[in-house]
Amino acid sequence: MFSLWAALIAYAVFFAPGKSGEEDDIMRNLLSGSFEQADPLVVTVFSFLGIFPMIFALLLLPKDMRKLPAWPFVIGSFALGAFSLLPYFFLRKERKHVKRKLSEKAKMLRDSKWVILFLAVLTAGLYLFGIIMGSVERYSEAFQSSQLVSVMTADLFVLTWLSWYVLKHEYKMGRRAFYCFIPVLGPLCLLLAKAKKQE
Repeated sequence: MFSLWAALIAYAVFFAPGKSGEEDDIMRNLLSGSFEQADPLVVTVFSFLGIFPMIFALLLLPKDMRKLPAWPFVIGSFALGAFSLLPYFFLRKERKHVKRKLSEKAKMLRDSKWVILFLAVLTAGLYLFGIIMGSVERYSEAFQSSQLVSVMTADLFVLTWLSWYVLKHEYKMGRRAFYCFIPVLGPLCLLLAKAKKQE
């Protein structure tokens, strides 16, 4: 995990193509909420990075039984994505049977099919929006011209892999965990199926 985190930082700092800061028009449009100025596929990926932290909150907080709490890393992921989550995995140590008040509430949230269903429907809508209205060619151009787009693309790939890692190794989902490689929608469908089983 540490090597992946270091590689992600190195990519963002030294290798990600495109303009940065005030010169990055796409970043300025996305952060200001002017989504109509960006390609829909870019907006879709940007939105996915806002949903992924909610998924990791549903995955990690109910199992937060280690000495190192997960919640600061989850909160940080809303701004920093995998840059915030990866350190949790290599800094945490052996499982400690620590009871936290948040854990039971988080379990209720995780097992609420309505919360998960809402996120899944939202994600499906974003997929349709990005695929129908967006352009792979324009996304590729944005990837080359905007450092934000290039970094958030790498972040999406890492978060997708990390969701697979958590569901396979901590939720013991076996082969079903490969659904996680459908970014965002895959882990939500697995969580939804799990919630339905517990009804």
